[in-house]
Amino acid sequence: MKKSLVLSCISVVLIFAVFNYPSNVYGWSCGREIVSVGDSKGKVLARCGSPESSYVANEKQSGTFGGRVRSRGYYSGTYSSTTAMTEVWVYNCGSGDYLYELRFEGDELVSIGSVGEGSGWKGCRSAKERRLLGED
Repeated sequence: MKKSLVLSCISVVLIFAVFNYPSNVYGWSCGREIVSVGDSKGKVLARCGSPESSYVANEKQSGTFGGRVRSRGYYSGTYSSTTAMTEVWVYNCGSGDYLYELRFEGDELVSIGSVGEGSGWKGCRSAKERRLLGED
């Protein structure tokens, strides 16, 4: 009896911990505003204000050659290349909340995830709320 009660309590705590920790989400609220996967950098900036930090995670270059083989094995034609950049914006929502990473590929928000506990008193506020409080 005692053993089953202990196991039940542990199970409830584990289930709560798993479902309470937001690791990868499709939408995120900064104050009264919501941003979603697919939004542009401009929209996120207008709704949530400047991130606490940002960095370029990686750059991918790809190219294509459009041409034909000429005599003696030489190629003629054009080469075009594109560079795709992945940029990460980090928002610190303060102690008792999380640090959120918003990943952009080009200008599009592709993922939102939490990367640990926040610190300080900041809290996640919308750009409008930050302006009213003189924070941004």
